[in-house]
Amino acid sequence: MSIGMTTNMDNRYFIRPEYVTAYDLTVGTGPTFDLAKDSLLIAGTAVTLTAAEFNKLDGVTATTAELNFLAGVTAGTSAADKAIVLDSSSKIDAIDITTLDIGGTTVAATAAQIDFNTVTAGTAAASKAMVLDSSGDIIHPGLTTNTKNDGTVPSNATLVSYSGDGVNYTAVVTLSSLVITLGDNLSLGVGSLIFTLPAGDVLVTGSYISVSITLDSGTPTNDVPDSGLGNIQATGTITALSTTQENILAGLAAPDIAGGTLESSSSLQLLVKSGDAHTVYYNAADAWQDLSAGGAATLDGTVVITYTFLK
Repeated sequence: MSIGMTTNMDNRYFIRPEYVTAYDLTVGTGPTFDLAKDSLLIAGTAVTLTAAEFNKLDGVTATTAELNFLAGVTAGTSAADKAIVLDSSSKIDAIDITTLDIGGTTVAATAAQIDFNTVTAGTAAASKAMVLDSSGDIIHPGLTTNTKNDGTVPSNATLVSYSGDGVNYTAVVTLSSLVITLGDNLSLGVGSLIFTLPAGDVLVTGSYISVSITLDSGTPTNDVPDSGLGNIQATGTITALSTTQENILAGLAAPDIAGGTLESSSSLQLLVKSGDAHTVYYNAADAWQDLSAGGAATLDGTVVITYTFLK
């Protein structure tokens, strides 16, 4: 049946729209196309694709299986055998990667090793890389992992700061009303324990003190005792400290026993073998005057000890 079709010189056929109302067109043994003015139906379903949209398929070589990689994809969620599409924040959930190459080089680090880098700059943490803060500082490196080589303080002193790397240490000790009993109308050496080095071979490398002696009550308070730090406690009838009583910090005279501050530092080194005394005493010796209320006194201030743990 003729439905208003014309041909041109290239033997191409045209359906003249003004003659078309509704016809079925079967091409060979293929499907039936429903033709109506300004529309096309295939097996009863209207084709809404525009010519411009249809032309986007020009040059597509993907197979059905390859196109199905896009089917059912949720943006931001990875899935097996599916394309990866970032979400609106340009993120994607976990992807299980067994081998990672960057610039042709395989990354050999494990996930646990890479996780060492999840750190807070300036704060040391167990099983993490150490990163200095913007000032080039870090808080107590090694403090939580090298406590076996820490020293200790007596109950009447406070270890306010401790830093070390397992070998080199700095201990800052605060003395607050640490009891020391002075001589009363006699020559006497006295000492009070302020710190104990860790067991083993230790090299003391330096020290600093800012300490005052305060008589609890009475007078006079103008004694100027020979003072220092040593690993042996001062005792006996002496007016000056011996070498072992000031072998960490020596050659000092307290300004008084009325709370005046004695401040000094020392780079004296002392090798303390495993069998030697590991104690550190604040020592004082003097020909003490006749004290009206006895020799009860206290030590207050700060002492810093630096040392190297050898073995």
